[in-house]
Amino acid sequence: MFAFVDDGVVMGQGYRLGFCGLSSVCGLKGHLPTSLFLLTLSTWMTSSAMAVPGLVSQDAQTPHQTNNSDDKKTQIPQQTSNSDDKKTQTPHQTNNSDDKRTQIPHQRANQDDKNPKLVQIRQDYHQGRYTQAAAAIESWLDSQPTADNGTPSLSKHNPAIIQELLWLLAQMHARSLGKPQNLPQALHLAREVASYGPHPQAEAYIGQAYEQGLGVSPNFQRALTWYRKAAEHGDLTLQAALGERYYLAKGVKRNLREAQHWLQLAAERGDPLCQRYLGQIFERGEGTQKRADLAFDWYARAAKQGDGVAQLALGRFYLAGIGRPKHLPKAKEYVQQAARQEVPNAAALLANLTALMACEAASVTRLYDQLLQCTQRDLMKHAITAQGGRIVRESRHGFKDHFHPGEAFPGASQLTLYYDDDARFKFAQLVYRKHQDPQLIERVYQKMQSEYGQATSKQGYALQGPKQYQWQMADGMHLRLYRHWPDTTTYFEWMPARSE
Repeated sequence: MFAFVDDGVVMGQGYRLGFCGLSSVCGLKGHLPTSLFLLTLSTWMTSSAMAVPGLVSQDAQTPHQTNNSDDKKTQIPQQTSNSDDKKTQTPHQTNNSDDKRTQIPHQRANQDDKNPKLVQIRQDYHQGRYTQAAAAIESWLDSQPTADNGTPSLSKHNPAIIQELLWLLAQMHARSLGKPQNLPQALHLAREVASYGPHPQAEAYIGQAYEQGLGVSPNFQRALTWYRKAAEHGDLTLQAALGERYYLAKGVKRNLREAQHWLQLAAERGDPLCQRYLGQIFERGEGTQKRADLAFDWYARAAKQGDGVAQLALGRFYLAGIGRPKHLPKAKEYVQQAARQEVPNAAALLANLTALMACEAASVTRLYDQLLQCTQRDLMKHAITAQGGRIVRESRHGFKDHFHPGEAFPGASQLTLYYDDDARFKFAQLVYRKHQDPQLIERVYQKMQSEYGQATSKQGYALQGPKQYQWQMADGMHLRLYRHWPDTTTYFEWMPARSE
């Protein structure tokens, strides 16, 4: 026969995000952004080799995680170098300057601005003529009216321009682009950019500087404050990373409320890993009520983007009828997708599913909609509880479970299921406990007859003495309904085909 893998939920590796931002440790000399005015974090993190240990640790895993670094489909685009994978990219994971959801007024370029000096500065910067660009920016800023602290004062005509130029200059100081590297000056300029209005990229860099000690003494709490500002101002990378950090308790105390807040923001904007995490949260009821329907929906969204762990979860859901009706062909389809990505436990579950489908084709006897010749312990437990049954006691060694059967069997007081060493179904007994009710067995018979048809044989009298009904099912299952005497407690039993 076959056995099923009780795989629980595989967490996956999660993000490996540092914020290379402006730091030369990213090794991005000569990298030119495509946006005319802004560099997003994603342009600084185009390969896993450039990730700086930062907001989320490289080994941020839960007990169900595996170190499958080759599972590229469960990584977000910033963890891979495939910028063409448009199916899994999200707005902040690409250098998409048209993403109006994350742009803010001070970051938007004035499309009508035709000032030749500005046009030349932008051309010089984006074509790698950094020395000329730096000199022109400093000259431009020097020509502007200044506030009491000596920084350019913003008028209603030029706030976006001033902020843009300060940010370009900050990048040059940080990355040695036309200027000697000067991390304190880069940090100072980034803070000036942020002081003029929301600017997720500058805020993220300031957070990185405080976390990694780039031009300032390390201070993780300040780093976290700036990361939150960037996330609040729409940076998808920071929203996702904060959600993961609070969910996995990496560097911070686990906070499921915070985790769900940030994961939800990122997931709704299309981040597949955050979608998968939300699926896990609702499946397990972590910090919220268990919601199989919502868990299924979030897993489905992540699976559609190629997340292998989410695909495996959908396979489990369709196999057990969680969140959706049981559907073995769909279960097999999703598990096959996960197995192609070498997700742990997927290959074993696929083999079991194949055997199960062959078994079900030859089986007819059901209990709680499970074909008894083919089911196993976890599937039975889920099916019983999904239909109103309640677990009373579970065997420590997994060979026997006791349930209250619920409304599926009105009047019954106890259901006991037995399993073999591989957790396959072995035997079940249903008990109707009544000591002086001779008609009880006939009422139970009517119920079982509607489910399994007329009994193959019967013995005894209805109103007194021992009585027994037996069914021999087409798939070899043997069913028995009986009572002793004078106690009229009635029993119904399901037994697999006997070995020859």
